[in-house]
Amino acid sequence: MRTEPNLLAAGVSLLALAALVISATLYGGGESPLLYPAIALVVIALGLAVNRMLMRMRNRRSRPLVAPDRPGLGLVLLFFPLVILASAAMPLIAPGADYTFMVVIAAIWTAVTIQSAVAARRAA
Repeated sequence: MRTEPNLLAAGVSLLALAALVISATLYGGGESPLLYPAIALVVIALGLAVNRMLMRMRNRRSRPLVAPDRPGLGLVLLFFPLVILASAAMPLIAPGADYTFMVVIAAIWTAVTIQSAVAARRAA
């Protein structure tokens, strides 16, 4: 059984985002413990919905990021979860700050990898 690289990237990005959200919730300066998880879920949902709407408006289909004709994007896609995991250490280094912007950026990157996995699944 072959592992789909786009699905793997989406799963790893989700795990990295979960690590960031947990770290920011425990050590960040958020007012509510549900703030960062809610922001992450809303941004992912909005990112997927807006991308789908824009693709329909342009009469285009989304393509997977990692494909046989573009093998170099696999290396670029590797950096998304690495940067998200590195940013998950920031609340440990500087506790008490607001990490909303970091969670939003990580959620957008995660939405991009999820969209890529969905496009790869449809193409298969």
